[in-house]
Amino acid sequence: MECLRHIPDGLDSFPPIDVDAMKDDNEDSVVPEKVFERQTTSVKIDKRFEISKTGQFAVQFAHLYFSRLLQLRKIVANRAIEKWGRNIPLLEHITLLKDGECVIIGTFFKKMKLKARILDEYSENFKAAEINDFDNLVSSDDVLIIEDVEGRIDVKNLPPEKWITGIVVALKGRQVRSEFVVSDICIPELPKQLPLPPKLRAFLDSSSCSSMNDDDIDQSTQNSSRFVALMSGFQIGDKRTNPLPFQMMIDYISGFLGSEQEQEFCSKIVRVIIAGNSLVEYHPDIDDMSRKQREADTPVTRPLQQLDLLMTQLSSSVPVDLMCGPSDPSNFSLPQQPFHRCLFPSSTTFDSFHRASNPHALTIDDISFLGTSGQNIDDMRKYA
Repeated sequence: MECLRHIPDGLDSFPPIDVDAMKDDNEDSVVPEKVFERQTTSVKIDKRFEISKTGQFAVQFAHLYFSRLLQLRKIVANRAIEKWGRNIPLLEHITLLKDGECVIIGTFFKKMKLKARILDEYSENFKAAEINDFDNLVSSDDVLIIEDVEGRIDVKNLPPEKWITGIVVALKGRQVRSEFVVSDICIPELPKQLPLPPKLRAFLDSSSCSSMNDDDIDQSTQNSSRFVALMSGFQIGDKRTNPLPFQMMIDYISGFLGSEQEQEFCSKIVRVIIAGNSLVEYHPDIDDMSRKQREADTPVTRPLQQLDLLMTQLSSSVPVDLMCGPSDPSNFSLPQQPFHRCLFPSSTTFDSFHRASNPHALTIDDISFLGTSGQNIDDMRKYA
């Protein structure tokens, strides 16, 4: 079959095509892309928050408060002496209160009217619908109490809404009837930061660093920098969630998007930590579902499959730590245990994919990381 070609007006035929010249032009016009290798680091994952199968689950929380008080008492006492001097007596226990000004050390407990109590469930007048599910449980009827291993007493002159349960403090004041009227307060404050890693300290203390100008230091820091990407709240399974940003994020971190400078920056991302709430919270009606329906419940299985696919793509390019959050399928109370391996059949084939606990602790190149998925901050906001 003969191939027909349209010949423009004024031309008897098409000019001859120089194929070799086209090859040369294409070779000259194509600029080879620069390839950036992802930087590597030494990582040590701390598994202190992972509970073994022989863990004890019948222990109450009271011993945690007492242990915290015993460990911080000496620190708070020293700070109180620095602040108020030694002329004001510092009592060993709250039960030793007498007339006159003194200093007591203990743990704050806030009695809240709107906070649900477990004993209320055994009341004859209890109704499940009466359980408060407010974003904030603070009310004008709240009472602030300080307690130690020997006793407790109500606190006055401190606004209860500014404090939360569990803080170890030193209070200066005097007892008036059955209350302790506070004139000043002392807290332990933050502990001293850990020393800088030897390599970083040597770099900062080196004589060559002191002789550099600002531009040289910025360039040197940029060349040696490594980054950890933190993200959370994917809420996969929510009908309002658009999957496109997730895919763009994976492509960006993997180096498939962005300019050459951005790709170079992404090559310095040495780890991705996903801090919980990767899946939307789901409350199925178990009573109205058969066994087959529960096993094939698509609102649960489909988001898990999507998350597994995203983690597979991301783990193929960069190490990933996936933590649990309040809406994820894990135990409710902290420390939340890692996702079960069977939920991620594809991602777990990569050694770079790590199912982390919540809280999660690790060390990257002698830099310590410790964080949660935010439940502790949410609780502080709820009770203060």
